[in-house]
Amino acid sequence: MRKILMLFWLLSGCVTAWAQTATRPASPITPRPSTPPVVEAPMRLLNGLIIVTAEIDGRTGDFILDSGAPMLVLNRPQFAEPTSSLIQGFQLRGVNGTGASFSTYHAESFQWQGISLHDHDVPTLDLTDLARRAGVTDLLGLIGYSLLSPYALTLDYGAQKVTLRQPTLDAATAGVPFVLRGHLPVVEATVNGQLLHLAVDCGAQQNLLDVRLTTPLAGQVRRSEQVQLSGADENAHAVTSGELRKLQLVGGPTFHKQSTVFASLRHLNQRATRTPLDGLIGYPALHQQITTIDYVNNVLQFE
Repeated sequence: MRKILMLFWLLSGCVTAWAQTATRPASPITPRPSTPPVVEAPMRLLNGLIIVTAEIDGRTGDFILDSGAPMLVLNRPQFAEPTSSLIQGFQLRGVNGTGASFSTYHAESFQWQGISLHDHDVPTLDLTDLARRAGVTDLLGLIGYSLLSPYALTLDYGAQKVTLRQPTLDAATAGVPFVLRGHLPVVEATVNGQLLHLAVDCGAQQNLLDVRLTTPLAGQVRRSEQVQLSGADENAHAVTSGELRKLQLVGGPTFHKQSTVFASLRHLNQRATRTPLDGLIGYPALHQQITTIDYVNNVLQFE
């Protein structure tokens, strides 16, 4: 059975309590990086994942650029500290809903093309299985939302280049509007006239729709098959995969022949006060054009 990898993280637990009880003033939840106004970085693609090179405490290696991760996360086997212990009350939950407690590594210095962190406790997870399945031989970690949020992040898959620019706050900025749900930009889209709320995740190898949409959208899916869906841990579940004929962003482009998996998103929709999340859009849609996620003005832009 074919296997599909999808990076996606939810942080659960009381962020305020962690910040108040941390033994060091730095916190892995709210890092304050040094952020130059413009950053340009080369990237390479491995199985739909964006790989960049960064340095931490004098070590240079590969990081996955993952807007679905809430923060900078390090690969625990590469950065184990004898005194580290699991952080109680906090978990990072992956695409299958399984949670993993994390420990921390005290980083003296992190540098990525001018973006830097100093003297910070950084969460660590065991990413060994993720690195193996992604084909990354020396994975040091993931670069997530906490380092990207001051910027408009532009992904040029054709030129294999990442650009981050600090834009001016302007309510009139053109683009497809999104609402931040935690660290995830959520846009409106339609499939066969049905309105959906989809999170944007550049760490998703394929698009994902909630399993409850499998039957209503069956006529819009071709080449249906059973696959194994896994996240950053070793847990995998059998799900339905296929090619979605057409997906239209409200106020934006239309994407055709979209590789899509159908899986349960119940763990993302446990708060009754929130509009239910219907799925994620990732590499199949984002790589078709130059895509910008403007976290300052809350818009997506396409070229």
